[in-house]
Amino acid sequence: MSDLKYLLSRLGLKQAKLARMLGVDPNCVDDWITTKSAPPDPVADFLRYLEQAEPEIITKEVGLLRTGYAAFDDGVYCLSYRNPAGSNGESSELLAVLRSGSMLGSDRWGGVLSGTYRYLPALRITQFNVSMQVPPDGETILGFTAGDGGAMLEISTEFERPRPVSSALVEISGRMIDLHLTYLGPVPN
Repeated sequence: MSDLKYLLSRLGLKQAKLARMLGVDPNCVDDWITTKSAPPDPVADFLRYLEQAEPEIITKEVGLLRTGYAAFDDGVYCLSYRNPAGSNGESSELLAVLRSGSMLGSDRWGGVLSGTYRYLPALRITQFNVSMQVPPDGETILGFTAGDGGAMLEISTEFERPRPVSSALVEISGRMIDLHLTYLGPVPN
């Protein structure tokens, strides 16, 4: 991201408005502009995406930020996950496509994520039910090895209304994992 102040001007946003839309303290946005600190990677990725997007995409994204998302858009997402209890703060990420209630993704080690999601308007949450297939002899950030036959992890979680980054804490095999789902862009045609 080359110049956040210029980008905000181009988007027609004030610092305080961006802070409200992202759900952060206005001082955070000020710190990002004055380079006292960098925005979190998912926010920086989203801002870089806006910086390079076509005007109609910018209009749509800023409109969604202003009004609040109702449900996850179909698109390409980065799902990052971290074991907060791990000695090194082990983390990884995968790319996933969300389309019409289905989710499919993979990580760089051959793990495959598939499942469904649905928006519950009364609760203003999106419920995800997915399976993560770990390849044979694959190792998870939970610290176990899948063995010769691989392994299957079942994951159910809920995300509140989507923002550029949506987060959840989920229990897998008795351990807590931080999940962050970041919208990267529309599904290519």
